[in-house]
Amino acid sequence: MHLLLADILEKHYLGAKAANPNETRRKRILQLLHENWPGHTSTVNNSTAEVDLESLDPDPYSDIETPGVLLRTDFSDDDSWNDCVIKFKNAERELLDSLRPPTADGRSNEPQADGPSKGIPSRQDVEMKDGHEDDDSDSDSEEQFPDSVVAIYDPPLTERSRFEQISNIAALRLFDDVDIRQAVPPPPETRTRYNPDNYLIKKNGWQEIYTGPNLWIYDRKSINDGCVRVVEPSGDLYGTATGDSWRARITHIAELQFNMSYLDMKVDFGGLDKWDPQERARNLKEADTTHAY
Repeated sequence: MHLLLADILEKHYLGAKAANPNETRRKRILQLLHENWPGHTSTVNNSTAEVDLESLDPDPYSDIETPGVLLRTDFSDDDSWNDCVIKFKNAERELLDSLRPPTADGRSNEPQADGPSKGIPSRQDVEMKDGHEDDDSDSDSEEQFPDSVVAIYDPPLTERSRFEQISNIAALRLFDDVDIRQAVPPPPETRTRYNPDNYLIKKNGWQEIYTGPNLWIYDRKSINDGCVRVVEPSGDLYGTATGDSWRARITHIAELQFNMSYLDMKVDFGGLDKWDPQERARNLKEADTTHAY
């Protein structure tokens, strides 16, 4: 967590909790950040601090343990959603089986020719990335190997009004933890400068960002295109925004999540702004609100 936000919480969190004891932790922290947003004259210090957020308060959606979450936000077609879940689970199982350590009798769990795409890393690639040694026991490897890389959240009936066709920024504020950083500066060759004065891109030189599981949002379009929204927790290129999204096929979710989490894969479209402009506009419009809670 950025030191600026850590200082805000140290000074104001307990008072905010006493004043609004029924608020969720994430909403309370977001409100405090917006109320104490740094100005242009704030001293730039990019130090970070370790803050145990769970010790402050639990949060309704803070128990996700996987690197990603597949979130249902359209409830008009159960058959389409169920088909999405089946396709996702089959692809995830195929991916993880291809990477899982050999069985006790020495046989590989690699799938046959109809397995995942060639872009999926081998188990050796993963071990090299994580610095694992070959002399680790098979049992230890099995214990450390994930059973899933993306959790599925299908809201119960009592919560569906909150999640139906939810925006990217509203979903981030529910499932991830807010943070702050200096806004991305323009490249030297960029002639056009602009100041959107928006938390999600640049406000007083700072940007609202999020940490936590990646969000894969099943929406109304998913019924026809077989894709989900892939939500960005921060705007990493000049002019892009926290909460930007692009669409990925349901069958590619697990592979993409694995590569993002374990191989540090980044999707930046070669520096071009190819994120969904309609979703960005929707996020920017909602940036000043906390109605999603």
